[in-house]
Amino acid sequence: MGRVIPIGAAVICIGVALLVYRHQLVPPGCADRATIGLATKRLVDQFKFPSDITIANIRTRRGGLFSRHLECDGTIEGDIAQRSEEPVHFTSEYTEDKHQHYVTAQPMFSITGPVPTVSCDSDGQVGFRPGPEDRKPRLEISPWAARYLADYESADLGVLGPRGWHCVGLYGSSGSILIVTPEQHSADDIFKSNDRLITGPAVVLAKSIADTSGRFTVAKVSARLFPSMAGFVRQVVAEGIEPESDFPAGPYPGDRITRQNESMLSYETPSDSDGMGTEVLAKDGNPINGTAILVKAGLLQLNTKLPGALSFLTSEIITDSQWRAKDQLLLESEKP
Repeated sequence: MGRVIPIGAAVICIGVALLVYRHQLVPPGCADRATIGLATKRLVDQFKFPSDITIANIRTRRGGLFSRHLECDGTIEGDIAQRSEEPVHFTSEYTEDKHQHYVTAQPMFSITGPVPTVSCDSDGQVGFRPGPEDRKPRLEISPWAARYLADYESADLGVLGPRGWHCVGLYGSSGSILIVTPEQHSADDIFKSNDRLITGPAVVLAKSIADTSGRFTVAKVSARLFPSMAGFVRQVVAEGIEPESDFPAGPYPGDRITRQNESMLSYETPSDSDGMGTEVLAKDGNPINGTAILVKAGLLQLNTKLPGALSFLTSEIITDSQWRAKDQLLLESEKP
């Protein structure tokens, strides 16, 4: 007759086996500090949320005590674009080799409609220009950012910026510029300002025309960022209108440059540092991110400086400007 295992011992064995299974195969729970820490890091790194956000109101949507995959819901809390909380969905599981706790996180922003368009008046060489009235709403925006953005459009330019901001355009023979700021400014305010640089948070898109006086801006930016435009830079310097010292070659030492191709790149000027960004925006405790794009007419240049609670919108604004310019890029065969 086989040996009979006492019921108590059997229960203990089963309990130990379940504990081992749970320890080795079941990931940390939705409210576990490790899970929350990884989900928060994912939101900050991937979606550019402020680093001081927290996840609260956590509940397990799917999965139980011995589930190997947990689906979780919660709310993102903190100073995010003047809103106190936003829904988030995240998961918790172990990688296939069971050696790494893996967490995904996705903001669940609900979109009630397309990104609204704001019409921006302009002033310049031949007088006042009203903003367009018949612009279609933008739809090609990431859902997680769309609810915080508006499409600002002047007669010449268009750019994304935080909702509720104000815009004004300037234009002349050299090109045009569209300025989006939290405060309302008129063209006269900017023309009369003694400051060469725009202070405070701003989104600034400028177009410089290469066959007018805008060629000086095109040449100066190209000398810094686009070696393939060296021939054009030499032509402009040879005119003798501005000294060669006004066209320094090579990037600013502190700038971080990312090249998409020979005609398009992104850059970041660190906070409190001189760089491409501070040729347009005054330096302060916030970094300046931008893109420079060689187009057939000359140069498009975007500079953005957003406050910390809105900094997660920066990449969307830059990517959108690059997307709009994709059909205007200056080809290698067209460069001087």
